[in-house]
Amino acid sequence: MKYVKQEQKFGCVFACIAMILETDYWSVRNEFPEVRFGKKLGESEGIDIPYNALSYLFHKGYVGHTSYSTILYSQQKREPSEWIKEFAPIHLVSVISISGYSHACVWKDGVIYDPSRLGKYTIKDYREINSITGFWNIE
Repeated sequence: MKYVKQEQKFGCVFACIAMILETDYWSVRNEFPEVRFGKKLGESEGIDIPYNALSYLFHKGYVGHTSYSTILYSQQKREPSEWIKEFAPIHLVSVISISGYSHACVWKDGVIYDPSRLGKYTIKDYREINSITGFWNIE
């Protein structure tokens, strides 16, 4: 998989979508002109995973299934690596890292490509997993 770095402060999801689609950051980012980064009323800081990102990937020939949520596992006091199991060719994972909220793509080999920082990571490198959505290309 080709690593794509986020080009804007809140652009991690755009970079993840670009990694999934094997394209560049701006090809995806330019598809969402209504998303503006800032603190003004009515402006978004990034895009919403459950709606915008999934819908966009669906239109690009992918189907997805969200299988894990922190809400289900936070009370069990277990490490994320104990309950995260890969189940699709590629996953979009919502994580909380030391830099705040981020989103990363996970391949079958267990490597997380985090668009906010270079390098290869694993589930154990993140203190909390919000959700994991697996994707399959059906085209």
